Amino acid sequence: ARQFNPQVTVVPTSVDTERFQVVARNSTCERIVVGWTGSSTSQTYLEAFAPMLRELLARYPIELRVHSDREPNLPGVPCIWRRWSAETEVEEIRQFDIGLMPMPDEEWAKGKCAMKALLYMSLGIPAVCSAVGANCEVIQHGENGMLAYTTEEWLNSLGTLIEDAALRARLGQA
Repeated sequence: ARQFNPQVTVVPTSVDTERFQVVARNSTCERIVVGWTGSSTSQTYLEAFAPMLRELLARYPIELRVHSDREPNLPGVPCIWRRWSAETEVEEIRQFDIGLMPMPDEEWAKGKCAMKALLYMSLGIPAVCSAVGANCEVIQHGENGMLAYTTEEWLNSLGTLIEDAALRARLGQA
């Protein structure tokens, strides 16, 4: 935009910190909960990651949760789906131990904000995000979250977090 007008201001994405606050967790789930939240338009990104999710579930006894406005189409991927609502959004996301934000390396995705990552991070949940677009500005890999590009990077990042509660806590706090 600056090539057409030098008076351009970028307004960063923000989170309502009155609603999204870190609280002490009392997890009732025996397994690590890996979760995704979003709308049906970006849910297609999650659905495209079904092969990686099948592999993750084959390797680890985790629970996958999806919080969205429509039931996900994830063949061969058992998950718990909760319908999105503004009233339950914060509590649903708080149940995640790890938050997911997969996206393809495409022009449209490169222009998206890192909202999911910011929501997870605001609640003290470590995020694993595609190394695409604004995610690369928000996440410093290994410091305040994890970035992944290839399937193997996704599986390694998620596996590391699943196996290391202290790392989950450190990244969530960061």
